[in-house]
Amino acid sequence: MITETFEVEEALAELDHGRWKGATLQAIAAAEPENLQAWLTDPSIAPHGGETIVALLERARIWLRGRMERGGRHVVIANQSMVRALILGIIEAPAQSFWRLEVAPLSTTEMSSDGQRWTIRTMGAVAGSG
Repeated sequence: MITETFEVEEALAELDHGRWKGATLQAIAAAEPENLQAWLTDPSIAPHGGETIVALLERARIWLRGRMERGGRHVVIANQSMVRALILGIIEAPAQSFWRLEVAPLSTTEMSSDGQRWTIRTMGAVAGSG
């Protein structure tokens, strides 16, 4: 028998963009080009007053460690920034790698744990492509 439960995991929430929330990159680039450039190149700062990339990655790593030993199948629905953070946590990549991953909207990334380590099975699969 399959039992399905659902819970909201605050640890998997979207990156907090502070006062930039809801703004397009184009609008931010026009209004605050220096701040945008700094944010895109230094993962330890948050000129928008929200969360740093470093803090997001730490949240993802803590979640991954906490779920490592749980058995069974887990389905996570998360935004692109969190998927990037989870991938970087699994491959133990530095925070500077965050913007080097492109995660398509509505794509599927499969990750699994054997209780000892995480692996990425597929990344960025989009239904109907290929």
